[in-house]
Amino acid sequence: MSKDNIISLDGAIRAEIRRNLADVMGLHGFDFEVDTILSSWEGTIDDRQVMEALRIIKLAGFMFDEVPYRAD
Repeated sequence: MSKDNIISLDGAIRAEIRRNLADVMGLHGFDFEVDTILSSWEGTIDDRQVMEALRIIKLAGFMFDEVPYRAD
């Protein structure tokens, strides 16, 4: 089997994330939760967790039950 026939799993996962992100932003816009997920991607959460978070928002319209108070 040549390397030309091999599909990168990382590339496939990233493509799925981009599709889910486009769906979520089409439904809900670029809101706080989407910004938080994208800001955390590859820092504190991995591809699998990003996909799961976007699926939850896509289905429920939100992910976080509450936003913690931040006293800066």
